[in-house]
This record gives sequence, structure tokens and C-alpha cells, in this order.
Amino acid sequence: MIIFLYGNDSYRSRQKLREFKKKFVREVDKDENNLLLLDGQNISAKTIGEKLASGTLFARKKMLIIENIFSNKSETIFTDLLNYFEKNKSLTELNSSHIIIFIDNEVGKNNQPSKIKAKNLFTFLSKQKIVQEFELLNSNQVFSWLKEEMVKQNKKISAKASQLLINMVGNDLWRLNNEVAKLTSRVEQEEITEEQVREMVVDKFEENVFLLVDAFGARQKAEAFKILEEQYQADINEEYLLSMLIRQFKLILQAKESNGLASQLATNLKLPNFVANKVLAQSRNFSNEELKQIISQLINLDYTKKSGQGELKNGISLLLSSW
Repeated sequence: MIIFLYGNDSYRSRQKLREFKKKFVREVDKDENNLLLLDGQNISAKTIGEKLASGTLFARKKMLIIENIFSNKSETIFTDLLNYFEKNKSLTELNSSHIIIFIDNEVGKNNQPSKIKAKNLFTFLSKQKIVQEFELLNSNQVFSWLKEEMVKQNKKISAKASQLLINMVGNDLWRLNNEVAKLTSRVEQEEITEEQVREMVVDKFEENVFLLVDAFGARQKAEAFKILEEQYQADINEEYLLSMLIRQFKLILQAKESNGLASQLATNLKLPNFVANKVLAQSRNFSNEELKQIISQLINLDYTKKSGQGELKNGISLLLSSW
């Protein structure tokens, strides 16, 4: 069967992916010999076919997880994949011998691929039997999500504390999950108060990411590593830190490729004006090629971590030391 998970809320889509993986390992492949994570940005339809065809006589089922296929720069991958699935229609059935999961956080119903061939694949995947879009939650939905998470941790949080936490963090569930974990582990009483949120939640994390990138842009590595270490000491989730770095450098690249007007950048990227001004200033510290290389390295580090081939904290430090 083919499963398609997409949308900008990478936290919830990753949670759903984790559910599918756990079920597969529990019921089919306890040793995880037939669970494969593939980098969709650098893959071909031929490789996907080979991965599905390879294996042992006893491998009755495989799970292939293909990440970010719509970031692939190949001119033919999308057509090749459609042709492959047309020739192997059994793969689209619920009782298929293999499970293929496409997961992509760069596309959505209102943000479909621009190229026709990629759009055709998006349409095909959207018509599969198991499809879920993960849009960013609105404030009311985040409020409900936070309440449910507190119940899971056998904690309560006052209405004022909830509102303050959401005001400080927004709808970024990666960071919100990090702050919930911090609060529930440090607060001994049953209910978390507004004062405890104000005391424990670092509402300047995004500003620290700006400072971190500023330091590297100015080639002040000692200062950059000092800021990085402060984030680790503040119990920052490493996956969230990596996602923020990827987001920041993507914004800087978009600013670099714009016409240099902060107001237009703010409108196009839906950023506050002060953020657009900062991003634009940071873009002057890097060349286009440097930014593309940095983004590629960060994404590869993300892929390496998710495929179980590396430790994230050391990977981030080593990567930043090379810039």
C-alpha cells in the first residue's frame, strides 16, 4: 500500500510516521531488517524498484519510507514513479505485500509543487487510500493539544499558564513538546502555574538562533559555540534546534534571492517586519552557494539521524565547526 503524509506540521506528521513504524516492527519485522529510510531528494524510481525487489525469501513484507520526494531536482523522477506505479498497481492496494510511505513537509493542498510533473505525482499520492495532511494548528487547536499532552504526563496546567505558554511558543509543536517535557519533569505539584511557565520557559530561543547564525556569519566560532552550549544546557530538544537552523538558513537564502526589500520579504514569507529585517541583514554574510551548501548539510544531518546512522548533538557541533 502507499501512504502519503504531508503538510507543514512536521511534529504531528513525524508522530504519525512513528506509529506506522512501530506497528510494522511489532507485527511484521521485529529486527527491522526490512524497514528502509530513503532520501527522496537524491533517489531515482529505479532505486525504489530495486529496494522493493531485493530481499530474502522470508521477507514477506517491506516498509519503505521516502522523505521529501518533491525536493528532488531530477526532471524525470516524478514521471518515472508514476509509470512504475502504473506497471505495479498491486502496490497501491491495502493488502499489498509492501508498504511505501511518502512523507513531505514542504508541500500542502494550498502549497502544491509548481512543476507539472511533480504536481501530477502529488495528485496521484493524494488519491491513495491512506492520506493525511498535517496543517499547522490554530490557537484553539494548540490549546486542546496542550491539554491532552498534560493529561498524558499526569499533570494539569491552569488556563492562564496555558495561554502564556502558547503566547510564548506559538504553534511550533516541536518546541512546545520540549517545554512541556521540561515543565512536567521539574514541577512537583500536580498543576503547573503561570509563574512557573514564566520562570522556566525560554521565550528567547528564536532570538538565540538569530544570534547563533549571526556569530557564524561573522565567523565568530567561539561565540557561536558558547550560544550552542547554552541551548543544550537549557534542555533544548536537538531535533527542534536542527529544524530551526534549517528553517533559518532557508529564510536567509530566500532573502538572498529577493530584491532586497524587507517589506516585500515580510509579505512573501509571512514574517513580522523585524524578523524580515534581521533575515535580510544575515543574508549579507553568506553567498548563495554557501547557503545552499549549508542547507544541504543540515538536511543530510537530519536524514542521517532519522536513519539511525549518527548522533545529533555531535553532528550539529561538527557541522557548525566546518563552516
